[in-house]
Amino acid sequence: MFNGIPEEDIIMAPYGVDAERFYRPRQGGGELRVLFVGEITQRKGIAQILAAAKRLSNQNMTFDLVGGGAGHHRDLFAPYEKYVNFRGRLSGDEVVEAFNSADVFIFPSMGDGFGLVILEAMSAGLPVICSSNCAGRDIVRDGENGFVIPPGDADSLVERLVWLDTHRESLAQMGESARVTAQTYTWGRYEQAIADGLDRVFR
Repeated sequence: MFNGIPEEDIIMAPYGVDAERFYRPRQGGGELRVLFVGEITQRKGIAQILAAAKRLSNQNMTFDLVGGGAGHHRDLFAPYEKYVNFRGRLSGDEVVEAFNSADVFIFPSMGDGFGLVILEAMSAGLPVICSSNCAGRDIVRDGENGFVIPPGDADSLVERLVWLDTHRESLAQMGESARVTAQTYTWGRYEQAIADGLDRVFR
């Protein structure tokens, strides 16, 4: 629509997710474990994540950043190693374990077409804090299964994390709501949306 395509000509086919693969019941309490999965680049909002982690360093939180990219700019990221854990690239099973070890997923991307990791995190029962530039407004219902924040806004990221840390019962409820949402995004639904879209284009 931004580029002048009429809304009625746009066909949406959201990705699916194998919801059962990512879920494992977890115990609440203790430190708030914050997870990001994606490339360690500013397109993914890394500057905002690092700024938030630094500001929250006196809180009972840990930040795990999973993905490649930090090794290419060691001098840039070295000052933040005391605030976040740069875990690098992980295998598929290791990523699943990272989801199951976390309490909340953050994805403050500056721009993404969809961001499949959002559905994967929600499948694991994690509330998601994401920007409005990564399909967040299509999947995340603000205040119900996560929060949608403006891209580039570290203050909003900090505020939402502090709120979740101090409202653990709501955190658990939002995580369960996130899982219910993810279960509706099946690969069968995706395939049907593709088929319906092709039928609409070529009929």
